[in-house]
Amino acid sequence: MEEQRPGTLEKTEMFAGTSDGAFMTLYLAARLAEGNMEPLEMIDGCIEFSNRLCEVLHATFGRTLRLLLGGPLNLSRDLRDLLSRPEIYGDLTLGDLDRMMLVVTFDAFNWRPCMLRSFDPMARPEITLVDAALASSAFPMLLPLHNGGDGNFYLDGGVVANNPAMGALSSGLQYLRWTEAQDDENGESDHLRQMTVFSLGSHVSKSERTTVTGKIRKGLLEMLIAIDPWGVPGAPGDMNWGWTQWILRPPAFLTDLLLQGSVAQTSFECRQLLGRRFHRYTPPLSQLQEAATAFFRDRAPLSQDLDEQAASLCGQTGMSETLTWLESEWLVE
Repeated sequence: MEEQRPGTLEKTEMFAGTSDGAFMTLYLAARLAEGNMEPLEMIDGCIEFSNRLCEVLHATFGRTLRLLLGGPLNLSRDLRDLLSRPEIYGDLTLGDLDRMMLVVTFDAFNWRPCMLRSFDPMARPEITLVDAALASSAFPMLLPLHNGGDGNFYLDGGVVANNPAMGALSSGLQYLRWTEAQDDENGESDHLRQMTVFSLGSHVSKSERTTVTGKIRKGLLEMLIAIDPWGVPGAPGDMNWGWTQWILRPPAFLTDLLLQGSVAQTSFECRQLLGRRFHRYTPPLSQLQEAATAFFRDRAPLSQDLDEQAASLCGQTGMSETLTWLESEWLVE
């Protein structure tokens, strides 16, 4: 996108991210604050950063055993070491960024959503980029809760807002209300007209979501069809599912449902408020295959696969529509 529509990255005034999206947006905001790299260099660096994250996620015998015994993956130290490197986040804080930054997480101490912001009102300029990224990515059961050092413990922001677009929109409106005097000539509608939101994401491809893989799963399904009086997935006309039927759906089916179910709704709400000034690009990717590759294999096959998928997206309709939107709505003066 940056190659086809130069200036897309530089035009961004606020970044917002959840979980792995927080990793990437924090990286881009940090490079823009430093100001010593060209936009395409920043994006290449972001891709390399993503590849290095895959190395950290790689399953060792000890990590796998810990997970099987009911504990979280022991990744926090390795993640912190990577994020703390000078070429990633170093010791930068949210207050060091020259672009507005919003990171979505969940405050497990007070049991409520939390947005870590670099801008007023309710700015948290003292929070390091490392802590912000770790707070937004502590996925339940896989990673331990993140101790933010402020008396609170944080969970992955995906449990409340896997699509942070509405959080960015509402926080932007709050910022405008805070900075501009309110009167009859400068109301909410005027503030909305100052907002343009470009939302980036991906979703599990239909083939991965619907295909039951593996002989073991197939055998279990056939067995349950024979003995389960309530019916199972695949039993014609019977959708009376219990926990066994949900568990035996394709890999990560239920997790994807819970995390992704609200994403489209968030896009719908933003589109109703902003009209043409909202756009979401969310191509289908082999996310389950990528996760398995990152966890169990070296990063080289994953990097090659992601490069191939990215190249295949360039000529598709969704990308063409996005490039047209960027030119007509995002890059206008």
